[in-house]
Amino acid sequence: MERMWQERADYGHFFYRIPNGESAADAYDRVSGFNESLWRQFGEDDFASVCVLVTHGLMSRVFLMKWYHFSVEYFEDLRNVNHCEFLIMRKHEDSGKYVLENKLRTWSELARERLLKEKSEKELAEEKAAKDSIPSPMSATMGGVVAMKPGDLPPTPAVPKKKQW
Repeated sequence: MERMWQERADYGHFFYRIPNGESAADAYDRVSGFNESLWRQFGEDDFASVCVLVTHGLMSRVFLMKWYHFSVEYFEDLRNVNHCEFLIMRKHEDSGKYVLENKLRTWSELARERLLKEKSEKELAEEKAAKDSIPSPMSATMGGVVAMKPGDLPPTPAVPKKKQW
């Protein structure tokens, strides 16, 4: 099983055919005929104003790839939709085109988000470490007396001289 997933990663998710299964490229061929038939039905007067397709993650990505002419590279970057998630394509009457209303999630976007999160967590940890390393005048008390060396105090700001009247 591990070898199969490694081969798929090496070969590419779109073209790799799982043993006794089909590749996304095979599914693309099946979707092509379906999309052409669906497009013809859209033009009929008695076609419903709403069309619902129920499918799974791979097939939904393949359908969108064919419909919107996505590249193989973009297809492979797309993540599956969440379980029971709706993808909504709405027809714009002025152009006649179906516009996808959902924001599709990609693996590259997820990697960027994780990198930013790690970076911000690292920066917060560094800020905390820097803050913790600054000695506080009350950090080392012994019976109410502060034990400090002269170098522990921050420099005293210059005090303006009092005017003589």
